[in-house]
Amino acid sequence: MSPSRTATAPAPAPRLPRRVLDLVGGVFIPLIPALTGCGLLAGLTGLLANLVHTGHLPWAAGAVTVLLPLSNGFTAVLSVFVGYSAARALGGTPVLGGATAAVMLHPKVAAIHYSLPLIGHVSPSHNEGGPLTALAIGLVTAWLERRLRRVVPASVDELFTPLLTVLTAGLVTVLVLMPLGGAAASATGTLASWALGVNGAVGGAILGGVFIPGLHQALIGVTSTLIQQHGSSALLPIMDMAGAGQVGAALAVYLRARPGNALRGAIRATAPAALLGVGEPMYYTVTLPLGRVYVMGCLGGAAGGAFLGAFNQYGYTVGAVAQGKAGWSLLPLLTGNHGTAAAMALYAAGLVLGTVVGLAAALASLRGERATALLERTPPTRAAAEEVRAPAHPAPVTAAASLAKEGA
Repeated sequence: MSPSRTATAPAPAPRLPRRVLDLVGGVFIPLIPALTGCGLLAGLTGLLANLVHTGHLPWAAGAVTVLLPLSNGFTAVLSVFVGYSAARALGGTPVLGGATAAVMLHPKVAAIHYSLPLIGHVSPSHNEGGPLTALAIGLVTAWLERRLRRVVPASVDELFTPLLTVLTAGLVTVLVLMPLGGAAASATGTLASWALGVNGAVGGAILGGVFIPGLHQALIGVTSTLIQQHGSSALLPIMDMAGAGQVGAALAVYLRARPGNALRGAIRATAPAALLGVGEPMYYTVTLPLGRVYVMGCLGGAAGGAFLGAFNQYGYTVGAVAQGKAGWSLLPLLTGNHGTAAAMALYAAGLVLGTVVGLAAALASLRGERATALLERTPPTRAAAEEVRAPAHPAPVTAAASLAKEGA
């Protein structure tokens, strides 16, 4: 009797874009506890700092001084943790990925200068490219280590494999990955400066819709210059619409996912910080790994940005008088040519519009069996976090273990 034709066929392997997004989620999901705790604390600290800056709570200046290192300590070395997690996700030794990514944070990295053919002068800067560059560093480190272990003799594996891995991956980091991250950040700043010069809804849509997590730090210089020259920056409120769109998209995931899905827990954990302007925990662990959800969130950001841009064109400006946390915590720093109350109202309306459009667009994209399968196959947040505390993957083979095996 022939085998049953109704036997269940193996599920097809996911395509490359889906595997890349799953890898990004697998890297950042284990970091959720720290991203959530520090992110929420950073959002509250930012709100308090904004109120101190505007003179509403001058007595809280000392509390802000204490809270700043507590809330920003983790993000200051986030690149190290991302490199650690990325190396682990690709089967390498996690601490080697973290060690190589730490090169980004060394103060002497800015002293490196060299020239490349067709490119010209290159000089890396501190933490150039942010978490996305650290992600690439961790993956490259794990890839190099795994191949070195195939060729390095077991008797010297413990000595030479880490040495060659850190040396080679470190050179790739300084000579290739950090300059690429810097070029991407520079291109982001150039695009933002150009879009800011495009009056009206079109420029606002570009600024609010083209959102790349990790590269927004490139806009700090542009915003600071605008504040120095004009007393406020219209760029910051419009760019903040991107976060509103991502919040709406994440809310759609929460509504579409079945009860008990780990994504719902991740959204509950990261949403408060995202509302206060610290959205990286939500972006990296929910919307970005889901691909289409991230794109729908960008549409929401474009809608909010277009809204503010259109009002700006017709003479209702909204600007931030200082750098600060974004989201709803930016309200105390807003000003406009029709008064602070009008600026706050327009900004709040933009946030609501961006959130609603992101929600509606993501809900429309999460229909059908494929969308259901996408939500169900996302790596469990809690399980991933537990694996960081007690890694389940085997430890690298040591020279002593190899010799003992050969002797047996």
